[in-house]
Amino acid sequence: MIRYKVVHHRRSVFAGGMYCEEYSKGMKKNAKIYTEGFFVFVTRKAAELWMEQIGARKKGGLEIIRAKVCEEGLKPRLISSFTMESDLEGYYMEKTIHRGVFVMTPPQGTECYHELEILD
Repeated sequence: MIRYKVVHHRRSVFAGGMYCEEYSKGMKKNAKIYTEGFFVFVTRKAAELWMEQIGARKKGGLEIIRAKVCEEGLKPRLISSFTMESDLEGYYMEKTIHRGVFVMTPPQGTECYHELEILD
């Protein structure tokens, strides 16, 4: 299956520190096991809509790339609303989600995968 990933200069758009990934054509990526995985969009249209919602079209270096997935995607109910490394660490490792802090619903049309092959 083909999914769509929004990247900024071939890196994660928002994730910081050790959660910021690089994406190059042909790379096979494996997510950290304690995370939901890589956030991708089911359709290119959903990725474009999200970019419009966050005002990303006005910023340079953003693009939508294709990724091949082989597993069934996860549709998380909530995600971290903050993206600095320390915030993500708290979300994933300290289970901040259970306290109802720093969370939001994921963008429409997203799924998460633990393995990706970058096609573009």
